[in-house]
Amino acid sequence: MTKNKSIDRWFIWGIVFICLLGTLLHFTFDLFNHSTFIGLFSPVNESVWEHLKIIFYPTIIWFFILYFKLESDFRRIIISSTISISVSCFILLSIYYIYTGSTGKESVIVDIVAYLLGTTLGQYLALSAYLKLETKNIYFYVSLLFLFAFLISLIYFTFNPPHIPLFFDKSSNQYGLISRK
Repeated sequence: MTKNKSIDRWFIWGIVFICLLGTLLHFTFDLFNHSTFIGLFSPVNESVWEHLKIIFYPTIIWFFILYFKLESDFRRIIISSTISISVSCFILLSIYYIYTGSTGKESVIVDIVAYLLGTTLGQYLALSAYLKLETKNIYFYVSLLFLFAFLISLIYFTFNPPHIPLFFDKSSNQYGLISRK
């Protein structure tokens, strides 16, 4: 088996890993009795923003596994994970807002398809970047900055969500973690 075929398989397994861990994370906040610590890593409500955690954390974990399994260049892993996360979030948000904006309805099935499609496209483009992209310093540092800023945003907005639709939980008519107490 060629090295690229092996890498391809790892990225395909990444889709499965990210989706399964993301699904598990979706429920951990309730399973752990609304633990504030667990809320840092899993959605604390049904807002669109909080569901970005089920993309971010599993993808980061997966790419660190890849780093060790493939004995890869850390820069290549950081750049690829940033591409995967960015594309996955973009697809999820785009499908959600196009669907709800055009129909005025929400659908769990559409949400699940958006998650699966976003993760798959994110992994596909991350694989392409992993295999072909030069690991220039600027790509690496911009990727690190993006990941760090996104991580800080996920944590900060869990406790201090802006009162805009992205952060609004329609099922409870509330925002963020603080309002759930």
